Formats: sequence, structure tokens, C-alpha cells
Amino acid sequence: MGKIMRPEKLILYVKQFIVASLDKSFIESLPFNLAKAFEDSTAYTPIIFVLSVGADPMRYLLDLAKAHDKFPSGMAIVSLGQGQGQIAEEEIQKARINGDWICL
Repeated sequence: MGKIMRPEKLILYVKQFIVASLDKSFIESLPFNLAKAFEDSTAYTPIIFVLSVGADPMRYLLDLAKAHDKFPSGMAIVSLGQGQGQIAEEEIQKARINGDWICL
């Protein structure tokens, strides 16, 4: 009879398989580099953050905005929710015209 696999070990076993079959580099996360992501972005390919619990890229974003003379003027920050949709839409429209940045 075959070995019974425990579901909670699946990720560990998949990682071990990938390292054995390919290389450890395929399971390691690259360090966060917002400046490099910015180089790859355009007005038509914005940067979108998909955040996990505890992640907060805001400091990196503000540093990048300062380096490009977009902060404090030239960048709007809008927290969504509680009726902020209309404000966000207005800021997006202004940013489209002025070339400013917006963080939603």
C-alpha cells in the first residue's frame, strides 16, 4: 500500500520536489525592489500591489515619489471605503490630465 500523504505537508513536499528537480532559486522570493518595478511601469501599465497580512509598501512608495519629485505635491493618496469612491474617481481624472501619481 502507498504512503498516505498528510495535506498539511503538501507545500513542504512540493517545495522539496522543486528544489530536487530544478533549483532552490525557483522557490525563493526576490527582494522587493520598487525602483525596478517603477522602471518597468508606464502610464498604461501601473504598479499594483497585492498585499499580504502585515505588508505595507507605503514607505517605499513615498520614498520613490520623493525621488521623482512627486511628493508631497504630484501624488494623491485616497483610502477606499466609506464613500471615498467619488473622491478616488476625481483624483484619477486629475492624475490622468496632470501626470500625477495616485495611491488608492
